[in-house]
Amino acid sequence: LAGFFDVLNPVQVPYIRPSTAGFRIDNTYSTVAGFVQDQLRWGGLNIVATLRWTDLTIDSRDATGAGWTSSTTRFTPRIAAGYDITPWLTVYGGYGSGLRGNPYAIVASGRPQPEESWQWEGGLRLNLPFGLTGNAAIYQITRTNVAVPDPLNPFLSIQTGEQRSRGFELDLLWQPNPRFSAMMSYAYTDAEITKDTVYAVGNAVPYVPRNAFRAFATYRFLDAAVPWMRGLSIGAGLYSASGSPVDAANTARTQGYTTVDAQVAWQSGPLRIALTGRNLTNTRYWQPYQYLGGAVVPGAPVEGLLTASVRF
Repeated sequence: LAGFFDVLNPVQVPYIRPSTAGFRIDNTYSTVAGFVQDQLRWGGLNIVATLRWTDLTIDSRDATGAGWTSSTTRFTPRIAAGYDITPWLTVYGGYGSGLRGNPYAIVASGRPQPEESWQWEGGLRLNLPFGLTGNAAIYQITRTNVAVPDPLNPFLSIQTGEQRSRGFELDLLWQPNPRFSAMMSYAYTDAEITKDTVYAVGNAVPYVPRNAFRAFATYRFLDAAVPWMRGLSIGAGLYSASGSPVDAANTARTQGYTTVDAQVAWQSGPLRIALTGRNLTNTRYWQPYQYLGGAVVPGAPVEGLLTASVRF
């Protein structure tokens, strides 16, 4: 302690800045990758195959310069195939694997291994003649080498955890003419813990809403009588999400919410100016806060954003 403060005899105690030498850690992640890819077409069948080689190096140093270096090399293949059933309907499927650094793993050896993942996906693609395009898919993603608490040391981790996400996604875009367009997307995500040392298998992964929905429509004044209005567009829509767990123990869950957004934009050649309004109904809602688990923060209130961009 720097000292005591007596409220009956208030004498300011000199401030002593705490040392950060023991808490400063610098991590550097370096990735070197190369891949070969081939695409085949046979009638209505399309196949894409990719073989990726990745070398992931992690260098960790404290304030004294001491530390460690870890290097992991993996081959991560990916393959996808699609078949055109009709000129406007395609069925497809794919499989892939991935590799990424694990910045939150503090293991006894000091050299955490990267997380690995496997994913499969299948679905349908639409391209109808009256301006409707879309994609519907089901998928599963499995992550391994997830850092979980070490049962022998609460300040360390072991990489025996596993998490799995299964879900359904639907994206639709309707543009019957150049003036009007409307989009809609829906995602259902069932993310759960499948291996852990502390939390129950079957618990939902925190911070992930089970249902999420977005819709937005835009009208462009391409045929306006006033010349400057021909670059004007207006749009409005909404976003809705169900509640999500605030921690891996699933002790509490936030409530679902819906926000309304709108945008007015004007474009002339390469210049575009847009005024975007978010959460126009000033909906009050809470979101999980990813700090130590179990915390929440209020969602953003009504806000406006003015942007300008030039494309070359």
